[in-house]
Amino acid sequence: MQMSAPLWFSQNELQTIQSELGLQNFEFHLFEGEFNRDLFELAPETKSKSHTAHLTGFISSSEKGIGLGVDIEQTARVSEEVARRICPTEEEYLAAPSPASLWCAKESAFKALRNFNQPAAISNILVSRWESVPGFEKFQIQHELKNSGLVFQKNSFTFSFFSIG
Repeated sequence: MQMSAPLWFSQNELQTIQSELGLQNFEFHLFEGEFNRDLFELAPETKSKSHTAHLTGFISSSEKGIGLGVDIEQTARVSEEVARRICPTEEEYLAAPSPASLWCAKESAFKALRNFNQPAAISNILVSRWESVPGFEKFQIQHELKNSGLVFQKNSFTFSFFSIG
C-alpha cells in the first residue's frame, strides 16, 4: 500500500480498506492542493481516479480480473435533491447513511464497472446492504459478481472505494 498524503489515512484505515474490499494488494495516492489535470498523466495505469477542487486520488492494483473505483467529494456539495435524483427507489435513498455517502458509493461502483457491463448512468446502479464497520459504512450493489465498497468521511470530504470481480 502506498499513499502520498499520510496525514489523511492511518495504516490501520488502509488495511481495513484492503481487507474489506478483498484485495491482496492495492495502492492509493492522494494529493492535496488545487486540482491539476497533469496529475492524471502521472498515473496512466491506475484503475480509477477522482478529484475535487482540493484533492486528487488514484487507486490501482496489479490483481487481474477485478474492477476498482474511487470517488472523493466535498461532503457539503452533495445535496439531498442530487442524491434523490440518482435513486430509482425511495428505499435506496432512505437506507443510505447520507446523501454524500450514496453519491460516492454509486460513483465508485460506476467507475469499477467500466469492464463489467457498466450501465449508462449511475442511477441504474442499485446500492444495497449498507452495514456499519468501525469507522466506515460498507455497501454492495446488486450485481451477479462479488463486490464490496466502503464509504467514510474525513474532515469535509467523503471517500468511497469499491471493488468487483
